[in-house]
Amino acid sequence: MVIYITIINGVCKDKLVSEACDLYCVMAVKEISADVVTYNSLIYGLCIVEGKVKEAKNTLALMLKAHLKPDVVTYNNGRLFFNEVKNAKQVFKAMAQRGDKRVDEAILFKEMHQKNMVLDTVTYNSLVDGLCKSGRIPYVWNLIDEMQRSTNKCNR
Repeated sequence: MVIYITIINGVCKDKLVSEACDLYCVMAVKEISADVVTYNSLIYGLCIVEGKVKEAKNTLALMLKAHLKPDVVTYNNGRLFFNEVKNAKQVFKAMAQRGDKRVDEAILFKEMHQKNMVLDTVTYNSLVDGLCKSGRIPYVWNLIDEMQRSTNKCNR
């Protein structure tokens, strides 16, 4: 078991997250139980290295299902990602407030949609906020309509 955990930890740090996930699957097939370190390594790799938040959340759910308790590393991985998103939002908002033409929420939304990115409530709220601040209310209504058609619903 220790060798699998060590390898998963190492390959995640080397940004070879796909290989780490494959090794985790091998562990599952061989009925080798993963521990907190294994899950933390996978969460780090998925969330911080690759930005795959949904997969990282699913991995956390697997960890909890295995009756393992998140530790300080688990929380730090989540905090690191949260801070990256928070910093990106701050930069985005500052650029929008300056009227920077490089930030166009409508174009950003289209690009995200074309890349099949699943937008969550926070993303929609950020886009709506930017559109409102730039006075583009018709785009806001279109965005809200799109949000209601998607699986995400507006905050009430």
